[in-house]
Amino acid sequence: MEKIYYPLEENLGIVKKIYSESFINDSINDELCADYCMEANEQLAKYVYGVQIADLLRNGEISAINSMYKDLKKKNEFRKDFFSDINFNNTGLILVRPENIGLVSKYEKFLNSLDLDIIYKKYIKINFEQYWLLYHHGLICEDAVCDFPTRTLNYANKLCCLLVVRTIKDIVQPLPDYLNSIKGKQGKFQTGTLRGEIGYNGLKNIVTSDGIYFNEKLNNLLFDPTGMCRLLSRGKIESDNSHEIADLKLLFYVGQTVHVPDYSEILDDISVLCDENDAKKIKQKIKNK
Repeated sequence: MEKIYYPLEENLGIVKKIYSESFINDSINDELCADYCMEANEQLAKYVYGVQIADLLRNGEISAINSMYKDLKKKNEFRKDFFSDINFNNTGLILVRPENIGLVSKYEKFLNSLDLDIIYKKYIKINFEQYWLLYHHGLICEDAVCDFPTRTLNYANKLCCLLVVRTIKDIVQPLPDYLNSIKGKQGKFQTGTLRGEIGYNGLKNIVTSDGIYFNEKLNNLLFDPTGMCRLLSRGKIESDNSHEIADLKLLFYVGQTVHVPDYSEILDDISVLCDENDAKKIKQKIKNK
């Protein structure tokens, strides 16, 4: 049976392009020290962000990155017009991420159990510009500097699945806010949530019971080739310790599983993830309902 995280197998080829054979061996055998990881993380940042953005981040030139982001956002602003006549009070979306793409059918079943109709489904790959538009806040976050290159590697240019959902029932809050409220936390078991039940149960077996080691050596390269997430989870690198909320700390970094925009985000996000042709199909499905 194909592993639910099969898109991450592409990391094996990428790692060989970036790192030496000795580094790869040290990573797969979990023998990396903090300094070695930091250096590798900078190399990875240049690969996933591009040299210009990586250098600006390393030098703390956040205002320059913000300016570039504003220009990128402005360039894509016209795409919002494709979706401006959709009622997002009763329309929401979920993006199933590469690390659990094999669980799409479970997410569909879960959504159907909530009396939500999946009106549009599409397998997509998002490029770095799209990723940046979705996660600019993470890119420039000082506390995420250690793990964000790995998160980007595991997400951008790898297979995802977009699910657009709708309800015709009267609901108390906008559907995107409802979906966001049942998103759950990555790495923490929470029944009735997208991340905390489906995502957690799907990925819990890739790590050991203490949650800070992968259960197979190969997973070190697939999920965390620089070793940063492993060292963060073990407290070997200074951080804000946000992973302490998780039951399985490695999954806090490598098991985020779904992207779920709330009402304030959905118009921006759907215009990033979908084009005019997608918009036409979505609106036709809404009309038919």
